[in-house]
Amino acid sequence: MGTREQHVGMQIKRLADSLLRISNESMDQTGLTRSQVLVLLELDCAENKTLSSSQLKERLDVAQPTTWGLVNRLEAKGMVRTFIDPTDARAKLISMTEEGQRAYAKARLRMEDTEAMLVAGLDEAEVNQLKGYLSHIYGNCNRHIAREKNEFARMTEHNMDQM
Repeated sequence: MGTREQHVGMQIKRLADSLLRISNESMDQTGLTRSQVLVLLELDCAENKTLSSSQLKERLDVAQPTTWGLVNRLEAKGMVRTFIDPTDARAKLISMTEEGQRAYAKARLRMEDTEAMLVAGLDEAEVNQLKGYLSHIYGNCNRHIAREKNEFARMTEHNMDQM
């Protein structure tokens, strides 16, 4: 019988739990949740600090109602504003306000501190190698999820044909 440290999945789970705890403690000091900071991060990376709701949903990889819940709470805090896309009246755009930029700058400093703690003792080559491994594992997970989703859809379709 092995120890849980022998299983990569278990190590990743323990790391994710610890990182979530650290992240939540750090973000508590900003008045924002981790998810709200991720919205601001995506807006900060976007051209003109503006995204459509569908772009934000894709970047966050969450459902549309979740996206709007985050946006509505950030809008109530004055961190973002929403408006109709002038080129497509069916689309809504989300933009970071000056208050959102200030709050994100504080949160970004906390994120940078956490990042430094995570890679302490690793040189640049090791950090890049780690990033490569993590990206590879993430890709493996996404491919597995896509295969499972396709298999489920195929089985559902097959079962419907049998009725």
